[in-house]
Amino acid sequence: MRAGRVPDAERLFATMPRRSTYNAMLAGYAANRRLPLALSFFRSIPRPNTFSYNTLLHALVVSSSLAAARSLFAEMPVKDSVSYNVMISSHANHGLVSLARHYFDLASEKDAVS
Repeated sequence: MRAGRVPDAERLFATMPRRSTYNAMLAGYAANRRLPLALSFFRSIPRPNTFSYNTLLHALVVSSSLAAARSLFAEMPVKDSVSYNVMISSHANHGLVSLARHYFDLASEKDAVS
């Protein structure tokens, strides 16, 4: 979806017999700031993985939809250091230090970014 060619990417995706590119489409919607499409597309993914969740999580915080990000984070079956770092940094950047600390405390593995 480079250069904002979302319709072209959607047409190509629709013609693919095996849809192994769900995360690429999701990331494309997110990168092109098409949050409603990203949300809808995410819900259509048969088995979203941690990368899928993290991609949508990042898109939500970039659009300042922190409440939606918190809801998505709560429903994530598997969270990794990327998931926690997105939540920590986004809440800290919005001045929500106590929530940032909450996610920091929840993180089981802390790295240099945390």
